[in-house]
Amino acid sequence: MSCKIILKNAAISALIFGSSWCSACPEELLQISGLYSKWKEQGVEVVFVSLDTDAEVFKNFVERFPFVSISDYKKWESSAVKNYHIFETPTIFFAG
Repeated sequence: MSCKIILKNAAISALIFGSSWCSACPEELLQISGLYSKWKEQGVEVVFVSLDTDAEVFKNFVERFPFVSISDYKKWESSAVKNYHIFETPTIFFAG
């Protein structure tokens, strides 16, 4: 599923790049998870774009988060990473 499709109808979008191996990502994502229901009511959609390369690791990492999580399992070679010029994680973009 593409980020564009997921975020198409959102008033505000939060696009988060990270991974299971990013030391700061779990804490950041858990904090965002705590805010997600309130944000969702206000029209904010959150999408987590993972740089993980292993599908099972990705699945286990994101199962605790209420927002959409996607990965193409290409790590730094991901088209999303290149299109958004990601060079470190976590990286968060807000648009609206």
